Amino acid sequence: MEIDNQEQFNLVKSAGCDLITSARFSEASQTVYQIQTCKNIPCGINCENVEVEIEDDSQTMDTETEPEDIPSQSFVAEEQQPLSIKPLLPMKTRRTHRQTLVLDLDETLVHSEIKPFSTANLIVNIFYQDRPCSIYVSFRPGLFRFLEAVSQRFEVVLFTASHKCYAEQVLKFIDPDMKLMKYRLYRENCAESNGVFLKDLRMLGRDLREVIIVDNSVQAFSLQPDNGIPISSWYNDMMDRELYRTVEILDELQRVGDVREVLHQKFNISNNLIN
Repeated sequence: MEIDNQEQFNLVKSAGCDLITSARFSEASQTVYQIQTCKNIPCGINCENVEVEIEDDSQTMDTETEPEDIPSQSFVAEEQQPLSIKPLLPMKTRRTHRQTLVLDLDETLVHSEIKPFSTANLIVNIFYQDRPCSIYVSFRPGLFRFLEAVSQRFEVVLFTASHKCYAEQVLKFIDPDMKLMKYRLYRENCAESNGVFLKDLRMLGRDLREVIIVDNSVQAFSLQPDNGIPISSWYNDMMDRELYRTVEILDELQRVGDVREVLHQKFNISNNLIN
């Protein structure tokens, strides 16, 4: 069936990959170039094909669950509550950059939809349990320049609340050799509270004085609000320059010992969440 209903789109966004609605599009507004056939995707999905269209930086399915109001904590409280579980990241080596930069995916670096549109950069067709879903993805202006810059100065971690079967296919195109974002974390790595997916930075196993997260959803990093750089949600504004602005803030943070002190003064997120 052809998907032309926003209600159906929202259902797909919130569903797991095993619940994705079967969808075919009668017409695509762009010419698609098939670059590979993949049968053994690391996420375990049996993909018939992955198709991409290369255009200029542009726009398009937020597959993350939008969090509601979550109680926040200051970084002092977090230090008093160490985690006893195994960290999500391996131990640092002498080659590891001092600071860790955590990046969100949807509406921070890319925008995605399941309806075709003319400026999509990437089309991912995923078949799961013989049910197809086409996802149209566009890249935020300056995406690749931003990733190149931060990968040379930070330990970069992609941390998304999206499902792995979707996010992994997008990352296969953006960073096929894992040179820009060394580690990838997905919905299953989030902490869930009442259906809301939170990114608990303590789970990384890194010193929180040296961890920075860039995310369009403040609530997603509300457990450690003073570690975050909030970025505006991006959908289709081709004049957007938020990634360039973020690089300037990151430059400033590289010169400090505790990023939380600077980010608290700059954004005051922890107090705003409480209020």
